[in-house]
Amino acid sequence: MFATSAMAAGERQFDFISPDDYTVVTDTGGSNFAITVQGYQYSLPGYDSLTADEKLQMEWSIDEDTDVIDIVSGGTDSDTATFEVKGEGTATINMTYTQPDTTTTSVTTYVVVEGTTVVSQVEDVNVEIVGDTFSGLNDTYDVPLFDLKDVFDGTFEDVLKNTPSATHAVLYALEIENSTETTATPIGSFDWNWVRANVTIDHDGGYISRIEDDEDITIGWDFYGWQYRVNTLDPGRAASVTPLEDDDSVLWFFDVYSW
Repeated sequence: MFATSAMAAGERQFDFISPDDYTVVTDTGGSNFAITVQGYQYSLPGYDSLTADEKLQMEWSIDEDTDVIDIVSGGTDSDTATFEVKGEGTATINMTYTQPDTTTTSVTTYVVVEGTTVVSQVEDVNVEIVGDTFSGLNDTYDVPLFDLKDVFDGTFEDVLKNTPSATHAVLYALEIENSTETTATPIGSFDWNWVRANVTIDHDGGYISRIEDDEDITIGWDFYGWQYRVNTLDPGRAASVTPLEDDDSVLWFFDVYSW
């Protein structure tokens, strides 16, 4: 869902060995982390090993603020790169591969390094959910910060810890509208029974794949799934690392993806 590689048949394509690596959330005290890619052919099933020559055509780079992270090993000629956390902020990691015809293919990781400031709640956030079979909702909420580990079993490391995200907003709205909890219920008293039974989250918190019976599905060459917008715009990253502000508008909808 978060790959930026071209989808042309016959070209060499790449994916991260761990799907969680499309998004990385850490803090200013975080340790070094490594990311590794693997290869596949778009028209063929499964993954395969990278050749030594292919690794020579790989280059890792960092967009935006280099004061956030830095490459400490494997920057070129390698399927793996290791990064050092330097400071608070966001950054984008790109692994770019040069095809035999000199065109390029890339995969991207979005990195968030959180600081010490905590936003416990964002106010007056409009949340709209438009499903296929799911009945949907549209209302305004004060969205509190909570830990996804309190909602689901799992690690959920790729979720903002210090401010409510677009993922927090959809889960909170769904539980409010489909259970005994109300907006007056303290967030620490939520049992999350409805969300736990009816929502599936993958990629260490980065991606919602199911709400009730509306679940990821491929029909022919078309992939259908849950997508989101904030203030009508596509942030281009996981909802779990898209911070919200007061008076934001969040739309979640189930539709075919446009590659």
